[in-house]
Amino acid sequence: MPITEPNAVRTAAPQFAPALDHGPDINPASCGTPVAPDEAPSILTARLNLRPFSGADKLALARLLGDSEVVRPLSPDAFPYTLEHAETWISARPNLKRGPRTGVRFAIEDRATGLLAGGIEIGPGALGCELGFWIGRDYWGSGYATEAAIAVLDYVVRVHGVRSVAAEVLGDNAASVRTLLKCGFEAEGTVAGFGHPLAVTAYRWQAPDALEQIRTPLDAPNPIS
Repeated sequence: MPITEPNAVRTAAPQFAPALDHGPDINPASCGTPVAPDEAPSILTARLNLRPFSGADKLALARLLGDSEVVRPLSPDAFPYTLEHAETWISARPNLKRGPRTGVRFAIEDRATGLLAGGIEIGPGALGCELGFWIGRDYWGSGYATEAAIAVLDYVVRVHGVRSVAAEVLGDNAASVRTLLKCGFEAEGTVAGFGHPLAVTAYRWQAPDALEQIRTPLDAPNPIS
């Protein structure tokens, strides 16, 4: 049965402009080696192609984030999300300079159809190195969030030496909580100061000593998104 709650974890996701600079108090070492937005690799999983966003994604991006239930867990100010917002965000990204606060962002593409299904990123935030993701309504309950998150965690540990990743869940978003728990995150407590009427709960993931254990949840039956 499809999940009916929005599957999204707070992220510097496509809003009205790219936002990779998260402030002077962030420790850049917490997210490993910087990666310029246009240098992010493509990562293939069983069902997904995690790749950089491109101009060809603007219509799909506007359609998927034009759904208030998808955007609500990301930002209180990101709706309505229009084609103009998508165009501005995508066109500005290649002009971003490489810097110590730059993380990695991926479009989540369904390999079977070639269609955009969501977005995911890991980059510096208020809690250190943070994971954020969103999944379009058409793909809720598919397990795509779990599959993408584990692949990106595996990538940043192996390539960039990341050992700890945080995530923030807005309100009572049970689908996203299940995704984080399945990936191995543990709740840390409520976070204040985000200017949103809903509570924000912090979660944290620690890289295992045996790196092959990162992908263990992908081998479990019936992944939860």
